[in-house]
Amino acid sequence: MVTIQSPVSRHASRMDRDDARVIVHREAALRRGEAYLIKTQSYLKAGLVPPVQLDEEVQAEALEWNGFSADASTVAEYQAIVRSFPRDIRQKVFFLDANDRFFHPEVGAANLPLAGPAFDLDGNAATLDTWLVRAQTAGRSKIFLVASTST
Repeated sequence: MVTIQSPVSRHASRMDRDDARVIVHREAALRRGEAYLIKTQSYLKAGLVPPVQLDEEVQAEALEWNGFSADASTVAEYQAIVRSFPRDIRQKVFFLDANDRFFHPEVGAANLPLAGPAFDLDGNAATLDTWLVRAQTAGRSKIFLVASTST
């Protein structure tokens, strides 16, 4: 077993792309770790998406391990940099590569049937029919649905 020592805490005022690359590799290692897998296992076995809070906890831990604060603005800065990574860098990080392979916003999904589990913003299971009834009750004739495979 290899033990990795944490770098000296520096709490840099601005994160650059090199910092984010180191952090995202630490995040990947944490996502492969037993603690994260134990927390997400029951959701995945049930065909559910684990709560985003678990991903946020891993990101915070990776940021802090690399000497950065895990406050909301630093997390947002980190996420923005990671989203901007070119494909060749994203392919080397398993969860970024998976998102790129399975999430395709360019696919035209108009008039295709929806399938799979659905959840309200509060995490409760829901159905399209339930959302339509709520919309009609509120005097609306349409709903807006946002779908995602991950954070």
